[in-house]
Amino acid sequence: MQGTSSLVQDQVFSDVWRSLAPSKVKAFAWRVLLDRIASKENLFKRKVFVEQEQALCSFCNAHLESCSHLFFSCSVSMHFWQLGASLLGVDSGTVTSPREHLSQFKVGWNNTHRRVSLTWQ
Repeated sequence: MQGTSSLVQDQVFSDVWRSLAPSKVKAFAWRVLLDRIASKENLFKRKVFVEQEQALCSFCNAHLESCSHLFFSCSVSMHFWQLGASLLGVDSGTVTSPREHLSQFKVGWNNTHRRVSLTWQ
């Protein structure tokens, strides 16, 4: 029997692959969810960087540049998420992981205007 976190994870992956986003966007979202992008932390783990200081975030230079930090918890990226949310007129909240972020959105198809719509849940 699968645990609750596995079911939520499966749902997020299903939502990504069923979305109307372009294939490149889906593939990138999938890689972000699996932490398979070339973040400095991942490059450090693969010994591309010799010293841990080389793996610090390029934006804030204060934390390791993990996927979650780079996109969600870095003070610079948080500023952009808050700016985007305010432009959309929604509450951005405090999202700290790719899974939380993707679970906030729903992608749909608008037949009237024949375009993809993104809604905040």
